[in-house]
Amino acid sequence: MEDSLNTLPREEHSSFIAAYYSNERRTMLETGDIMPALLLHPDHTKAILFWEKLDGTYAIITLESQINANNKPEWDVSHSWITKQPSST
Repeated sequence: MEDSLNTLPREEHSSFIAAYYSNERRTMLETGDIMPALLLHPDHTKAILFWEKLDGTYAIITLESQINANNKPEWDVSHSWITKQPSST
């Protein structure tokens, strides 16, 4: 994740970290799950966090950057789900 943060503009670091460690992630990540991976879109507007769960299913969380009321980029969770087999989004 540290490498991903280095590619984001400095003012987006806090909101990205908050989205990354979201409630969705905390409730979906369990002991025995395999290490999460993070894919960051080259234009820094979308990221996909995913991992294989202990039971063989996959947890997927989509993070997106949007302009907030103060006209600044802010990261938030846009989707989260558990699936039996990963699919392209």
